[in-house]
Amino acid sequence: MIHQKLTDSEVGEWLAAITPAELDPVDAVDLRLMAKRHTRATALPARLVEETARLTAQSVSVWAATLETSDVKAFLPTLQRMVELKREAAACLSSEGLAYDTLLEEYEPGMTSAELDRVFGALRPGLVALRAH
Repeated sequence: MIHQKLTDSEVGEWLAAITPAELDPVDAVDLRLMAKRHTRATALPARLVEETARLTAQSVSVWAATLETSDVKAFLPTLQRMVELKREAAACLSSEGLAYDTLLEEYEPGMTSAELDRVFGALRPGLVALRAH
């Protein structure tokens, strides 16, 4: 339902009708973020959003059962399907760049896989040494 409301053409019209310069700085940021959410949502087919939401909800019980039986392989089909759906979403959201960067933008705006490699690369020696103790 959220996806349906967010992708309504009226929302796009409202966003286009607002001039950011007329807003105070906080509202201007809210407008920019809402426009970004609307743009990303309209790039994703409703079927994909629904299937991802359904699988996410189902995966909780599958994972819980996996933990009870210690049969991690039982979760593999669910995980594989989620990876497929996320790859499909990345393809819908970006025509260039790394798929991971496109998906990362939703959770860590402005972050890139190259920056993550740099950060974790710097942490690696200390973590390896810590693990050795």
